[in-house]
Amino acid sequence: MACPRPENVGILAVEMYFPTSYVSQEELEVHDGVSKGKYTIGLGQDKLGFCTDCEDVISMSLTVVKSLMEKYGVSPNSIGRLEVGSETVIDKSKSIKTNLMELFEESGNGDVEGVDSTNACYGGTAALFNCINWVESTGWDGRFGLVVAADVAVYAEGPARPTGGAGAVAMLIGPNAPFVMERSYTSSQMSHAYDFYKPVLASEYPVVDGKLSTTCYLKALDLCYRRFCDKYSKKEGQPFSLADIDYVVCHSPYNKLVQKSFARLVYNDYLQSPNLVGEEVAAKLEPFAHLSHDDSLVNRDLEKLAQQVAKPQYDEKVGPTTLLPKVVGNMYCAALYGGLVTLIHNKAESLVGKRLVFFSYGSGLASSMFSFRVRAVESPFSLSAIAEALDITSKLESRIEVTPEKFGKAMHLGETRYGANDYIPTSSIKELRAGTFYLTKVDDKYRRFYSRKPSVESSPAMNGVKIGRIRSEDIRHRLSVFLCARFDVGENGMPAEYPKGGWECGSEGGSYSVPESNGSRWTKEEAELRCRKGDRNGPVIVSGRKQLLSVRVSATGNGDITDSKPPAAHHSHESMCMDKYRLGRTTARWSERVITGIKSRGEMPSTTSAGGMIDRLQMIFVVTRTEEEGTRTKTEPRLSQKPPKPTLAYPVVVVAPHAMWPIAATILTFSQPNVAKHGPSHISELSLL
Repeated sequence: MACPRPENVGILAVEMYFPTSYVSQEELEVHDGVSKGKYTIGLGQDKLGFCTDCEDVISMSLTVVKSLMEKYGVSPNSIGRLEVGSETVIDKSKSIKTNLMELFEESGNGDVEGVDSTNACYGGTAALFNCINWVESTGWDGRFGLVVAADVAVYAEGPARPTGGAGAVAMLIGPNAPFVMERSYTSSQMSHAYDFYKPVLASEYPVVDGKLSTTCYLKALDLCYRRFCDKYSKKEGQPFSLADIDYVVCHSPYNKLVQKSFARLVYNDYLQSPNLVGEEVAAKLEPFAHLSHDDSLVNRDLEKLAQQVAKPQYDEKVGPTTLLPKVVGNMYCAALYGGLVTLIHNKAESLVGKRLVFFSYGSGLASSMFSFRVRAVESPFSLSAIAEALDITSKLESRIEVTPEKFGKAMHLGETRYGANDYIPTSSIKELRAGTFYLTKVDDKYRRFYSRKPSVESSPAMNGVKIGRIRSEDIRHRLSVFLCARFDVGENGMPAEYPKGGWECGSEGGSYSVPESNGSRWTKEEAELRCRKGDRNGPVIVSGRKQLLSVRVSATGNGDITDSKPPAAHHSHESMCMDKYRLGRTTARWSERVITGIKSRGEMPSTTSAGGMIDRLQMIFVVTRTEEEGTRTKTEPRLSQKPPKPTLAYPVVVVAPHAMWPIAATILTFSQPNVAKHGPSHISELSLL
C-alpha cells in the first residue's frame, strides 16, 4: 500500500557540533601584527574554532548524526535517505556518507539512498533540497531523510586565515515538521566563476580572489532575491518585500559580508518600489537609483550608506542568527545552518508563525534563496525541545581558548597530515565533549578509523570532576547497586579512587590497595586470582585509558585484566567481583534482568554467551540522585532514612562496547515502585546520552 502524501514537509529536528578548541580574533590581531579591529570589525568575527589532528569532517559528521538519533530516539531503520553536503575532501572517490553508514551496520539497514553533494559552501543546501524533494516524491517510502552539512575551513598563513572555522549540522527531514519549506518560492542563480576554488589536490587550501568572491556573492544574492519576489508575486498576487520576512539567514563566511548582504536587500526593495523602504530611506538612496547593476555592486558610497539605513532592520531580522557564525567561524556548508541553530537558540517558541528566508551561496558558483514557515508541533519536535536538545550555551561554555601560537602549530600539523598515511593522531582527546567521535589512526592503506568518547562522562558518577565518596550503605529498598566515584584520570590512563573497592595505584603492572582491608595490597596476579575465585573482599579490577574509563568484571576461570586493550568483561552467575554490592538479589541476576529489558527494546546486540548473558558487556550501576556542592557530592535523599517518593527516578548506566571502541552509554530510567515490585526489567523510559 502506498504511503499517504506527506504534508508540511521540512526540518523536524536539528543538531550541531563544533570543536572545543578556539582562538580569539582579538589575540590573532595582536599576534599577526595587524591593526586593531581588522578581524573583529573589518571581518566582524569574534572567535575561530578549529580541529586538532584527532578530528576531521568525518568525525564531526559521525558525532552530529549519532547525537541527533540518540537525542530524538530515531532508529537507524527509520532513515531512508542520508545526504551529506561538504567541500572538505578526505577521499576523491569514497563519500563521507559511506563512512556514516557504519552507524547503521548494527541495525542491518543498508537501504539508505543518497551520497555527497559538493560545490564549495552550497553542498548542504543541495543535500537539503534532495531530501525534501525525496519526501515529497512518489518514491518516498515513509521514512525520514537525514541531511548533514559539515566542513573544516582552513586557509594558508596570511590575511584569509582568520576566516576559517569548523562545524557540522544534521537535520532530520520529514512531514509534519516545525520548519516547513515553502518550496514554490525557491529561486537559484548558477554560473561560472573562479572566485574561490581548490585546484591543488595535494593541499586543502583554496585559491581565493577575495574581491571577486564578494562581488559574485552579492550579485547572486540580488538575482535570487528578485526571482524569489517574482515567484511569490505570481503565486500570491501581491508584491513581496522585506516586510514579509521575519528573519533572514545568510551564508556567513564572515559577518561583515552578512551585513553587506542585508543592505543589498534593502537597496533591492528600494529599486522595486521606493514606498517599500519609507520616505526617509528612499530619500537617502535616491542618488544611487540609476546605477547599473554591476556598478552598484562595487560602489563604496552605496555600500556604506545602505548598511547605515539597513541597520535597524538588520538588528531585528538578522542579528538573532549571527552568534555561532561569529564565534565558531566559517563552517562552509554548515555556516548557513549554524545561523538557523543560532535563531532557534535565541528565539525558540517565539518563532511560531514566522517566515524565515535563507540565502545559500557556494563559490564557483551555486546559490539559492528559499523560505520556511514555522509551526507549533508536539514534542519531541517542538521548538522548545529542539532548543533544549541543542544545548548551545553549555557547548559554548565547554570550549577551550588556545593561544595564536598553538593555533598556528595546529594548522601546521594539519598541513603535514593532509594526504598522509600510517600515523596516529597526537592531540589529546581530554577536552572533547562526551559522545564525540575522534580519529584514532590512519593505517598504511590510508584507511581511517574512529572511536567515540564515552557518553557516560555526563553521569554524576562519571563526570570527570572531583566528587566525594558516596557510601553504598546509603542505598536500600531492594536495589542492587555498584557505586563508582571517579576522580581525574591522568594522561597515562591510570584510573583513580573507587569507594568500597579500593584503587589501582602506581604505573601499569603496579599494586592494588584497599583501605577497607586495613591497607592490604595485592599484586596484579593476586588481584586476578582473587577475582577468579569470587573473593567478595577482593579488589574491583579497574582499567583506564587516557580519559576512557571501564570497570572490569571477570568470570570464573577467566582473569581478564589488561591495561592496553579495549575491555571485554564476561559475566557469570557463579562468581562476580561485584557480588559484594548486592542488596536483595545478586548483581548477576539483576544484571540479567536489566539486559533483558534492554534487548526487548532492541538497543543492544542480540549476541549472547552460553549462559544467556550478553557477551562483552560493561556495566556500571548508579542508583542514587546526587547534588554537587563544590567538590563534594551528597546523596539525596538518603534512602536509609525514608523511602523515595513514587516519582523519583533512578538512573542505571549500562556501558557496553558497540561497533567501535571506546564504550558507549545507555541510560535506563525507571520509577521506584516498578523496581520494588517488578525489578529493573520493567523500564518506563529509555533514553540515550
